[in-house]
Amino acid sequence: MKFLVDANLLCEPTKLQRNQKAVDWFQDNVVDCVTDAVVIGEIWRGIDRLHVGRRRANLEAWFAGLRSRVCCLDWTREVAIVWGGLINEIQRAGFSVGIRKGHDDRGEREVSRAGGCDSKHG
Repeated sequence: MKFLVDANLLCEPTKLQRNQKAVDWFQDNVVDCVTDAVVIGEIWRGIDRLHVGRRRANLEAWFAGLRSRVCCLDWTREVAIVWGGLINEIQRAGFSVGIRKGHDDRGEREVSRAGGCDSKHG
């Protein structure tokens, strides 16, 4: 079985107050985890907006390792349709999903909170 993972799980190791159970689960299951190009882009966006320094360098090194360990799905029309169904299934189960709702300030904050790594604590 494959697991489609989002930035929240992928970035857990970068947090000061990380959920060790989540980190351990990911390490144990990394060969069965995949993500998509949008998630990779969200993570890189969070790293790229940091000022040059030790924190950014550490996150860049972590990101390089992540890219080499996690398979990234191609974003095709078929993948987009499956993704849409998965998002709806997750929401019907009572969970929220941080997706862009528009180009207003509120939508941008939701994407930033949901997508990027914890750049304040990296």
